[in-house]
Amino acid sequence: MNTYPELLVYAAHYDPKEPEIIDKVKAIYHYHPEDRVNTTRELTKYQLIEKIQKGADIKTGIKVDGIYKVDHEIYVITIYGMPYIKIHKDPETKDDLGKLESY
Repeated sequence: MNTYPELLVYAAHYDPKEPEIIDKVKAIYHYHPEDRVNTTRELTKYQLIEKIQKGADIKTGIKVDGIYKVDHEIYVITIYGMPYIKIHKDPETKDDLGKLESY
């Protein structure tokens, strides 16, 4: 069994008009910390949501000593009919993937 996620989200880009909403993310595809051939992908928020809803194992990652470490599971929470991506199941109407790099 693979203990690493299919996608490790390490950076988020927030919508300049709505600073509490993520519009896209950068992720490492088939993340494994010892693999030097990890592939980086950029996904829109809605592509990420679709993958999570289809059951993909997707987590956040933070860089520690030059290596990304798995940090949190990502949830899709629908509030007032709008989907939000979060690391905690809270009722706030904003995206929250923790302390990821911004780009």
